[in-house]
Amino acid sequence: VRPAVRALLPSVFEQIERAIERRISLDGRTGCLGFDSLCNLFYPRCPLSSLDLLGHTILFLPSSLHELSAQLTFYRRCRRQCPDTAACVLLPAYSQRKAAALLSGMRRVLRFESGTVLFNGVDVAGVPVPLTGPAYAVDVWYESPAPHPDGSAVCSEPILGTLLSSAETAPTGNRVPVVQVDLGGRSLNALVDTGASDDFISSAEVNALGLSPQSSEWSQVTLADGGKHPILGRITLSLGVGPLRITTQPYVLQELTDAATYILGSSTLRQYGASIDMESATLRLRKGTLSCKVPFMSFASVGPEGGRSEAEPVVNFAVAAMQKRTEPKSVGRKEADRMIRKGAHALLVRPGLHLNATTTSTSADPEVEALLQGYADVFRDVPGLPPMRPVDHTIPLVPGAQPVSRPMYRLSPLELDEVKRQVTDLLAKGMIRPSTSPYSAPILFVGKKDGTLRMCIDYRGLNATTIKNRYPLPRVDDLLDKLKGSAYFSSIDLQQGYNQIRIDASDIPKTAFRTPFHHFEYMVLSFGLTNAPA
Repeated sequence: VRPAVRALLPSVFEQIERAIERRISLDGRTGCLGFDSLCNLFYPRCPLSSLDLLGHTILFLPSSLHELSAQLTFYRRCRRQCPDTAACVLLPAYSQRKAAALLSGMRRVLRFESGTVLFNGVDVAGVPVPLTGPAYAVDVWYESPAPHPDGSAVCSEPILGTLLSSAETAPTGNRVPVVQVDLGGRSLNALVDTGASDDFISSAEVNALGLSPQSSEWSQVTLADGGKHPILGRITLSLGVGPLRITTQPYVLQELTDAATYILGSSTLRQYGASIDMESATLRLRKGTLSCKVPFMSFASVGPEGGRSEAEPVVNFAVAAMQKRTEPKSVGRKEADRMIRKGAHALLVRPGLHLNATTTSTSADPEVEALLQGYADVFRDVPGLPPMRPVDHTIPLVPGAQPVSRPMYRLSPLELDEVKRQVTDLLAKGMIRPSTSPYSAPILFVGKKDGTLRMCIDYRGLNATTIKNRYPLPRVDDLLDKLKGSAYFSSIDLQQGYNQIRIDASDIPKTAFRTPFHHFEYMVLSFGLTNAPA
């Protein structure tokens, strides 16, 4: 069985993360289908220029030097915009000399010797296919995040302030990621902040210990909102967290907050193998063979103070929401390509709904609501296959027609999730089943008015060989002429016009379609077949 993609073994992935001492957050491998990715984020078979790499640690697995050049060129462009961006590249050892110029600024952190099994094959159904190790060594090259151009570190103090403001008024027992630590016999509240690059301490705590901070390589710290605060220096401390003593080097800031005067940043958390369990509200640290689990602190609620209050009458107003209409600006293809090359993002944008009315009603007519409630069973979801009827839908083919099979189209991550959801729903209802048919049609998605996606099967190949139904439908203008003199008009519609009629058993294999996960065929009349009702 030939694998559809190569999936990196989880053990190899963990070795790479340990070597770079950093979590890989984005899988940038060409052809990644999602089910074979070990990251939360991945980009399946899309143009490199559409990737948002800013602030990520990306894993690249190029198939050629040309692809490596394109990947690293775009990565370094993103890195100039966001110095926190980092990259990790898997490359055969024999190609180092040719790739030396491309790997400038990167360092080799790990080598897998020849014969080491690095991958499992994964077929289109997501089933692993064992592979052998390559006959050559494979190196891991890494470029760590760069310091900010203005010589500042990264701190998320605004997030800290927001968190503690809400923590101080939280109900008793509501725990936030603040732990108690020991510093020279003094008990401090330390915020566990994975968004901070380093540790930080308030100058008040340093002065209370009678210590003098040393000069720092940084002059200021950049906050999450872009603001700047001066760094007073750096100091080396022995911090007690539970039974463990850990060594830290926090930067000294003028002030933090009274509720937490120390910040445990990602550098220390990573160094001591921290794991945060929000469900049990604990922080676990590891030092050598020792480990400890420290509970988060609880903040008592602040009750109301005594006194008198007077209530003033309030005038009620009915507020109606209006959506402002914005006309999109059209650009040519060449200009759009040029904008994307410069870092712009290409998005599918639809004009918003324009309301002509100045007000909208906040409630429906009670009589209409009562009518809808009385017939709620009419609008229930289709539970499964339609009942057996005297007539099933048939797919007659022209004489000599051969089975049609077409390759899959590229799908976005959102569309892949939608494929899984809709296919799972159709399987549960019995409207589709796994197929071994020689027929195969690709799937695509069309946006609906409500913003959801409609899964469509591209049956154009099958429709081209299907005998068309030439039943004489009446002309629309003739039907309109017959309405002369009518006073009442009713509009009747179906919740859905498809999946309501069974397909003849002999024609079911002709409806087969292909997904990245399996091959299926329809038991009911689906969207896209010729001779289907429009």
